[in-house]
Amino acid sequence: MIRSQLRSETRGPALTRLMALAPLDEAAVAALGAAMEEAHAVRVRRDIITEGREITQALLLLSGWAARVRLLPDGRRQFLSFLLPGDLIGACDHPNALAVSTVVAMSDVQVCPLPVATSGSPLHIAYAVSRAMEEGHLLAQITRLGRLNAQERISDLLLELHERQRLRPSADAGDAGRCARAHLGPRQPHVAAGAARGRPAMARRPCPVERSGRTGPQDRPCAGARHRALSKRTSPAASPR
Repeated sequence: MIRSQLRSETRGPALTRLMALAPLDEAAVAALGAAMEEAHAVRVRRDIITEGREITQALLLLSGWAARVRLLPDGRRQFLSFLLPGDLIGACDHPNALAVSTVVAMSDVQVCPLPVATSGSPLHIAYAVSRAMEEGHLLAQITRLGRLNAQERISDLLLELHERQRLRPSADAGDAGRCARAHLGPRQPHVAAGAARGRPAMARRPCPVERSGRTGPQDRPCAGARHRALSKRTSPAASPR
């Protein structure tokens, strides 16, 4: 019973997220359930896929957090986006696809093979919406790095992570701060460390975005109109009950 409960907790956030993106039929849920039986673990700081190498199997992130990064020849790296439970890894429609970035585990993670979806099926639609939202996250990251100062970057990043957490009710809220600290590194240690301490620390000293009253996804400076529309459409409030 305990093992069954653990498997359910692991699958829950990923399945919840995909069902929020598109209404899944019984066949889709069954295909996901069968794929989750083949889940395997990846330890923290290990590569899930590596830039430039062939993607042998598309994956679904079930638990834990991962990051999409680009590595430079001298060892420096640039974080491009974060991956949360329910996000796709290496999902490509063309054969012999090569990874355009490295995906590294930010914590111990569980992944499973991504079920094949026929064109036009509910599962295929969920995949398409997921990839469209990931494109929005990448564009937001470009805008953050190019046009926002350090304080605005961390505020927008935390709002983005909060927005994405709403699709995963059982997700760990403290992970947002830990990923923000890894994202910013030594450039803003006081801001990143404050975020890593979680909501109690932020309650004692509200961050600038809280003082301004801009705490909703609609207030994010880097969320484009298309991305805001996608987020609104997939929000829990917009989902049929």
